Amino acid sequence: MGKGDPLDSECNEFEECLQSLEWTDTAGTQTIDLESFFENTLTSSGSFDLTGVNTGVLAKLLQSLPVPAFLLNPRLDIVLANQACSYIDWRYKDISGKPFCSLFVNACLGNEIQELLQGDFSSQKYQVYADLQLCESRIWGRMSFRPLRIKEFRSILVLVEDLTAEQKKLLLAEKYHEELNKEITERRRTEDDLRKSEERYRNIIETIQDGYYETDIAGNFISFNDNVFEIMGYSRQEFQNINYRKLVDKENANKIYLIFAKIYAGKPPKKIFDHEITRKDGTKRNVTISISLVKDSSGRPIGFRGICRDITERKRAVNHFARLEKLESIGVLAGGIAHDFNNILTSILGNIALSRMSSQSRDNINQRLQEAEKAIDRARHLTQQLLTFSRGGAPVKQTASISEMIRDTCEFAGRGSNVRCEFSIPDNIYSVDVDMGQISQVISNLIINAEQAMPDGGVIHVRLENVSINNRDELPLKEGKYLKLSIQDHGIGIPAKILPKIFDPYFTTKQEGSGLGLASAYSIIKSHDGLITVESEAGIGTVFHIHLPVSDKAMAGHKDSERGIIAGEGKILLMDDEEMIRDMGKEMLTLLGYDVDIAGDGDEAIELFRLSKDSGDPYLAVILDLTVRGGVGGRETLLRLVELEPTIKAIVSSGYSNDPIMSDYKKYGFSGVVVKPYSPEELSRTLDLVIKSPVP
Repeated sequence: MGKGDPLDSECNEFEECLQSLEWTDTAGTQTIDLESFFENTLTSSGSFDLTGVNTGVLAKLLQSLPVPAFLLNPRLDIVLANQACSYIDWRYKDISGKPFCSLFVNACLGNEIQELLQGDFSSQKYQVYADLQLCESRIWGRMSFRPLRIKEFRSILVLVEDLTAEQKKLLLAEKYHEELNKEITERRRTEDDLRKSEERYRNIIETIQDGYYETDIAGNFISFNDNVFEIMGYSRQEFQNINYRKLVDKENANKIYLIFAKIYAGKPPKKIFDHEITRKDGTKRNVTISISLVKDSSGRPIGFRGICRDITERKRAVNHFARLEKLESIGVLAGGIAHDFNNILTSILGNIALSRMSSQSRDNINQRLQEAEKAIDRARHLTQQLLTFSRGGAPVKQTASISEMIRDTCEFAGRGSNVRCEFSIPDNIYSVDVDMGQISQVISNLIINAEQAMPDGGVIHVRLENVSINNRDELPLKEGKYLKLSIQDHGIGIPAKILPKIFDPYFTTKQEGSGLGLASAYSIIKSHDGLITVESEAGIGTVFHIHLPVSDKAMAGHKDSERGIIAGEGKILLMDDEEMIRDMGKEMLTLLGYDVDIAGDGDEAIELFRLSKDSGDPYLAVILDLTVRGGVGGRETLLRLVELEPTIKAIVSSGYSNDPIMSDYKKYGFSGVVVKPYSPEELSRTLDLVIKSPVP
């Protein structure tokens, strides 16, 4: 092409556009729901218009794809290969600028694809199976071509699924099958030779990790290995001669029939085909199968054969990560609102508590203040629901046995209703590392849902048990010991069509519901490295299962019986950028028996600490606000205070309970933590524990 060629100019402009985007290696562990993304950008012409898509989202999408992906310019040259290409060859970046068709091992096929995409710049979606040569590595893969429009420029996105292993397995099975037919033909003279050949063939098929099957022309299963009938949920005897139509619904049966018909007519074998099957017990599973034609010695078709694999858990994992992506979308907003709300609540809660402590003789005022305090405490739990949506919303954990908390929460949530809870909780229950407030919130939400599902009353069964998870269990959890909590009602149940949506934010079937309850529960359990699942049947009832990893630490902290205010004495330094919190905190600490100095930011706190130390009357402990607007916050302040006093005892305080410092405060040098809003009881117990603890 000449320098003045319009296509050449368009390619240069397109590459300049890409250089302005953030094409950094931002691949993470989360999987993007590619189908949903492209559905939202599909145009009426059949292409995908990403003109309005945020470039950061597009960059994250391409770099976080778990499969190799290439972005092609209008000349069909490679302008981007994502990080997943490194799984094939670590020199993948060397192919940038090369023509895409040069990667095809079969040059003729590469030229055909080049012409196909150049015809109308791929206004349709294509899929091709072929050998690819990436640097010095060679794979067999399925390529999907998708037309994209980035700003005003045309481009092609190529996704590659590595099917090399499946191809090798199928070729191996076909090879042995051909060898078997040859041996049977050659040794048909004696029954002994035939038996030996069949034995050899069966051993080969049984060693394949996936399911191997053969059917007759009508689709009846006549030969298969153990993995096939285990996937389908039948015994070997039941599965013999069963027709494939019994395993699928009408829609899937018609799809499979069309594929079988094309193979029978001489079309190339279908290497990969995904569909849903129904097991004998009625449960649904997702499988991927390959199909090829079987012929007799004269070349006459006599049936089909292939390999099948259960991919149900893989699809569940994809849906799981897609749900996490939805939860992140409201994280920043929720975190900011909850932070400001908690600052206000801290002042209100503290001042009401102080008024009640000063008004013991005025019964009427005292009673009203107690009720107001309870209402504000409920508002505090509401902010916690918002905070669980914040990105990185790590809980503030403690090692505990949660048996008693579960009983108390269930009974409190069910108070005043016409249902009752029956408990099955053994004495030897494992301890777990949890944020007691967050887990209590999850249980309360589930109990309230169960009550609403049984308007005529009934029994909610609450079971707690120790379990072990291994690689044979069909759960997306690491191997190890877990505490399993099950909450079961016998209510109206959840319709199957909405069951996959119940953990989505703002999804609700209630006229007065917020849609945050189950989404909040899902986020909380996820942040505890656990899992929440649901089973439901209309008219029968619903059961939620929660798995929490067992703690490897000994139980520590105050016992449940240790309640009330713990008085103290000595000097305390309180640093907070909110004046109303400083004033309230100073009065609260004074009533607890301490001498208090206050500071508005880190610089002021450091100066007060220095003066106190030099005077020979140092502070017993300091309480530092984590976030200070326009000033030095708690983390930076502590680093500088440690230089003055290496054995300083510091307590971190914040309304941002999702900050990693709040959940792992010891890692950052703090001795304790109080989450805003806090009560005099909470503050006094934390101070007492920190002051009496050994010098760090």
